[in-house]
Amino acid sequence: MDDDVLVNVFALSSYVRSAAVNMKAIHCRVFPNGHPYRKKKSKWYVSKEAYSSDKYPVYCAGAAYLMRPAVLSSLYDASTHVPFFWVDDVYVTGFLAEYANVSLVDISSFFGLYVVKRIYAVGNTTLFIHTGAPNKLSRQRQRLWQSVIRGRASVDDDFKWKVKRYTRKPEALSVAPPTERAT
Repeated sequence: MDDDVLVNVFALSSYVRSAAVNMKAIHCRVFPNGHPYRKKKSKWYVSKEAYSSDKYPVYCAGAAYLMRPAVLSSLYDASTHVPFFWVDDVYVTGFLAEYANVSLVDISSFFGLYVVKRIYAVGNTTLFIHTGAPNKLSRQRQRLWQSVIRGRASVDDDFKWKVKRYTRKPEALSVAPPTERAT
């Protein structure tokens, strides 16, 4: 989890006790149509030489994600077979997860993006809020935290978390991993 993410610990507690977390999966904001940035001025620039495909495998946004220890172990094992790729979210939750046949569970609807929507209250099913720069917005983050505290009694432990699962193709990687390390 990034340092600019606020966690609704009460909703998260409800979520991790639900049946959804029993899947061999990474629970995250899923990016199903990601692609490499080809503009050299981009922080995320990836050359055609470093990665030739114009599409990434389905992967997770890195602000926050959840997984069981067995999933983490599968990803670690996969890392001994899949060449390193410097875009960490794509590497871990895309290439490694695909190699290890680990599904992704999209929990985007339980994420808040403060920097985009200017959220002032946290819903009882909001798991994470990506607030942006950790050194800024401290007053707003404090207000959001107070909203979490006020709403804790309304979090339903029996809430039926509806999520979308992205399953992997077990026969082969759909997108080849990079063949060389990018610099």
